[in-house]
Amino acid sequence: RGSATIFLGTSRSGASPGLDYFACDVSHLEEYAPPPGAAFQQLRSVGGALSRDEDAGILAAARGMAVWHRAARFCQSCGSGDMAPSKAGNARKCGACGAGAYPRI
Repeated sequence: RGSATIFLGTSRSGASPGLDYFACDVSHLEEYAPPPGAAFQQLRSVGGALSRDEDAGILAAARGMAVWHRAARFCQSCGSGDMAPSKAGNARKCGACGAGAYPRI
């Protein structure tokens, strides 16, 4: 079961306009360790420490999309488990019947 690389969007203002944001869920990788000096934390426990409101929104969108990708493993049309990320990680497509699935917004 692989991770989807998810395009979250491009910043339009602030200190870095034009900066692209991506997310990748590594929660299922037991052997993955964060870089030295870093640690994985629950979003709720670090949300108050973020200096910009935009950062909280980006992290919330990333977590929401990662959870959706983990939950949408089977096709709603044919029941196949051959669902793969599509449209830059913002949808999933069934390899068996071609049906698409999109997260609720």
